[in-house]
Amino acid sequence: MKSNLVDFFLKLYDTMTANRAVVLVVAGVVIATSSSFLMRVELDMSFNPFFSNDPIDNETTEHLQKEFGTRLGAYIGVVIEREDAITASFLPSLD
Repeated sequence: MKSNLVDFFLKLYDTMTANRAVVLVVAGVVIATSSSFLMRVELDMSFNPFFSNDPIDNETTEHLQKEFGTRLGAYIGVVIEREDAITASFLPSLD
């Protein structure tokens, strides 16, 4: 005994195999359209420890910025890896 959901997917499969050209054209249009939107996505793969207390991190960042240029401040993301990061001693460095 088949369920309604199984019947639905079997009919869908039969329809798709009977109309392969239409399925391929629709898939191509979807891929082309989504690719055009993805081309506008900007990714900043740099690592800028704005609030680092480690001089080695700061030196590394300055060296990379001299070599590849800076895009600081265009997009700011914060990753907090410690549970005690939001404390009274940490907050002044975010000001």
